[in-house]
Amino acid sequence: MIRDRNALDADHATFYDRLFKRDGVPDLHLSVYVLPPPGWDASRLSEAELTVRAMVEHAATNLNPPSLLYAVDVRSALDGTEPLVQTPLTGPTQPFAFIDRAHHEIRFRDETHLAAFVGRLYRSVQASRRDPDRTTAPLIRLRRDELAAYAARHLDPDDPEWAACLAADPGRAQSWRRISRQSQANSR
Repeated sequence: MIRDRNALDADHATFYDRLFKRDGVPDLHLSVYVLPPPGWDASRLSEAELTVRAMVEHAATNLNPPSLLYAVDVRSALDGTEPLVQTPLTGPTQPFAFIDRAHHEIRFRDETHLAAFVGRLYRSVQASRRDPDRTTAPLIRLRRDELAAYAARHLDPDDPEWAACLAADPGRAQSWRRISRQSQANSR
C-alpha cells in the first residue's frame, strides 16, 4: 500500500524520498504482499479479488476507512538484475491469516540496487497515472465504495478475524461498521 499518496504526483527524487527512505536513510527492506499467498488455493479468487482483499485487510489493521487507497504492483519493476530475497515475516504480524501469510520483504543488497528498482517503478507508476481509470498496472486504485462493499460482506456475518481486528480500536471499528452499513444501504 502507498503510505503517502502525494508521492505519486511528485518528481522522481521526492517519490524516492517519501516512499523508500525512513528518517532520510534508504530502506533496503521493501514490505510487500505476495499474491496469492504461499500455500493459498489460488483458484478461490481472481487476481483482482486477491488484491482487494489484501488492500482492505491491510487498511483495516492500520487505518480508519480511507476515501481512496493506492497500491503498486512492484512486479513490473523487478527485472532480475537486483539481488532479492523474499522472506515471509514470522509470527502473527497481522490479525488476518490471509495477509499474514502473504506479507514478505524484498531485501535489496545496497542503495544502488534499490535506486535502480525505484527508477523503473517510478517510470511505470507515472505511465499508469496517465490512465484516467487507473486500471493500468502497476498502480492499483481502490475507491471507498469498493472498500466498503468488501468490508460489508465480512462484517455482516461477524467474521471472527474482522471482529478481532476491530475489537482493538472501538473508534476504528465504528468507522468500518458505518461504511459497511452505508454500502449495504446503497446496494438495495
